[in-house]
Amino acid sequence: MEFRDQIIGARGHERAGDLSVFLSRSITLMLGIYIFIIPFPYRTALQEIYFYSSLVLLAFLYCYKKQPISFKTPLTLPFLLFAAWVLGGLFFSIDRKNSVHDFFAYLLKDMALFFLVYNIFGSRKRFILLTWLIIISAGLFSIGGVIYFYGIIKMPIETRIGLPEVGLGVNYIGYVTALAIFFSVIHLLHFRTNLGTLVSIFGIVGATLATLSTQTKGTLLGFIPLVVLFFERKKVLSLVSVIVTLVILVMPARQLFTAGSDVLGNSASARISIWSSYVQIIRDHPFTGIGFGMQTYRKEIINPDYEINPSYNEVFAPHNTFMDVAVRCGLPGLALFLYILFAFARAGLGLIRNSQDPFVKGWALCLMAVFASYLIQGLFSDMLLGIQVKYFFIILSMMSILWKWHAESTNDMT
Repeated sequence: MEFRDQIIGARGHERAGDLSVFLSRSITLMLGIYIFIIPFPYRTALQEIYFYSSLVLLAFLYCYKKQPISFKTPLTLPFLLFAAWVLGGLFFSIDRKNSVHDFFAYLLKDMALFFLVYNIFGSRKRFILLTWLIIISAGLFSIGGVIYFYGIIKMPIETRIGLPEVGLGVNYIGYVTALAIFFSVIHLLHFRTNLGTLVSIFGIVGATLATLSTQTKGTLLGFIPLVVLFFERKKVLSLVSVIVTLVILVMPARQLFTAGSDVLGNSASARISIWSSYVQIIRDHPFTGIGFGMQTYRKEIINPDYEINPSYNEVFAPHNTFMDVAVRCGLPGLALFLYILFAFARAGLGLIRNSQDPFVKGWALCLMAVFASYLIQGLFSDMLLGIQVKYFFIILSMMSILWKWHAESTNDMT
């Protein structure tokens, strides 16, 4: 009887182990699908299902001690401080209802996405899987977007591409294409295989085509870190240069580089007008801001009772990430947001200087370049909303994974 009980217990333990492995792989699959479909239209319901299912299953495994959950990252404290400040600011919001909604539905959800990615894609195999998911997804989106915009709905070739149907207007497409190009380049440099090379070139070609089609200076300036980072890599730089040259030859992109172009002149004057309005709002609400709710910007249209000030006629978002944070969260909120950026940059630079692992150092360089690209684009657009904020938190999480590996290897050596 005792022997039989041991056999039954061993089989039960084995079944429990098989179930935990199955659930862990299911979480990876669902979270991977969630990330893959981020840029595509008509995916909201699926995303909600996959996201919350991943969250619930991870919590289930953690409660039964089948899957550890770590909150030890260089960004945990900055996140907590920023979230605490936004939470306190809800009581002073012009539109409290919208601010409470956006705090829970966006900020906390994006932070939960950060920790999901950090805990689920924490192995090297899964980390690489994550990069390929992003490359293929962004590449398909770029090629599909260009075909849809110019081929299916027959927009004139000189029209700047924009896909507001998926929340990616002309100023936001560069956040997606930057990931495809930067990640593809790092794969070509360090992890080249025949299939990987083809997929990487596909990602670069599609994303470059979509990027130039935006005809947006902020997006193009966002690719300066790529050139700076890889300027010694002649082969990669030559490949990118050839692709860019070919696309320029077949597209009316010349006006982007003309100082007197209407595109540059109109966009510059419009932004100056928008920024001057929001500078006044910051002066009126320097400490608490107007509230975290993103719809507050348009309350003069939706509900005049929530009008920021009768003299403010602008209904656009600030078109500048740092101004956006200052307007919604006040200057202390902006300082805490800068603390998040500082913590990321400190972790990345530390890995670049101190890591002896080429894998960690290579990806840290890549993520720092993407980070710089996002900040440059963020000077001309709003990074903390829509699709781009999800990618932003994924980038933060990927750097934290590299930081964890480096910390573990350092501990092993001591």
